[in-house]
Amino acid sequence: MWLQLEDNVVDAIAEELLRAGRVDLVNALKSRQRAAANEKRMADAYTRAAENQFHREGDLEFDESAVVALSDDGGAYVMAWKWIERASLGRAAIGAESAIA
Repeated sequence: MWLQLEDNVVDAIAEELLRAGRVDLVNALKSRQRAAANEKRMADAYTRAAENQFHREGDLEFDESAVVALSDDGGAYVMAWKWIERASLGRAAIGAESAIA
């Protein structure tokens, strides 16, 4: 499970850990915070690149906070929204859709 905490929340946790004398945990927490900030900058850069290269209004779109899977191979997967017309579903899918409604 992954939790994204705002910097002020991480700072408050760090203060409590310091009061408890857990400098080791504060150091680990702050290190992870710096790594997460770097990963976020990279994810944002990949999202902008994907938007610039592939965005087509109403057809293929990217959220500002798109899920990005960074790779050690020098790239990333960026999650996008692809529009699919209902007419392209075919009879079986359309029948299933009406059963849901």
